[in-house]
Amino acid sequence: MKQGLLRYLSFKIINMKTAITFLLALSLSLTANAQEKTHQLVKIWQTDSVVSVPESVLIDAKKKTLFISEIGAGNASAFDKNGGIGKIGLNGKKLQTNWISGLHSPKGLGRMGNELYVADLNELVVVDIKNAKIIKKYPV
Repeated sequence: MKQGLLRYLSFKIINMKTAITFLLALSLSLTANAQEKTHQLVKIWQTDSVVSVPESVLIDAKKKTLFISEIGAGNASAFDKNGGIGKIGLNGKKLQTNWISGLHSPKGLGRMGNELYVADLNELVVVDIKNAKIIKKYPV
């Protein structure tokens, strides 16, 4: 029984050493490959319109549109209703820079179905995308 247990343990130790050696070799290989690659930014386009202090962007790939939260000029924490949501095409051409207005300083954007969710200063604002109207506000 002791010999069987010793064989079992030595087999497990050999397999563990093999696994550790493999993982170490893989890690070193990945690190070497990552260091060889260089990355660079390439300007594809720039917008043809002025976006008033953009904060977040959410893509609608089907409609080839970018939703942009604009916190507006002035204090980004002020309840001043000079913020909004703009829409720009994937080519950078202006669609509507003031698509939804009257928000304070919208920060984050999310989407589910036909509704755009906007994180404003003290509320979550739900926008009906098709009709471009605010349909609900949830205090936070």
